[in-house]
Amino acid sequence: MLTGLELFVGVKKEKGFNHTIVCGLGGVFIEIIQRVSALVEVAPEIVGMDMNPLIGTKKEIKAVDVRIRIEKDF
Repeated sequence: MLTGLELFVGVKKEKGFNHTIVCGLGGVFIEIIQRVSALVEVAPEIVGMDMNPLIGTKKEIKAVDVRIRIEKDF
């Protein structure tokens, strides 16, 4: 059983717009937003992502469930 703080992260991309990234608990875990942002920059075919929940401690953050939606010709 994992213990720690539960968070959420979501990503969505729609035609004509860049990726939108949402993360719970404000700026507490800003590193998550930076890593997800870097991921979608190098993989623009990612049009949706849901990591929920994230379990965080002082040393690490683990994604319990992850779903990534990719569209080849977005």
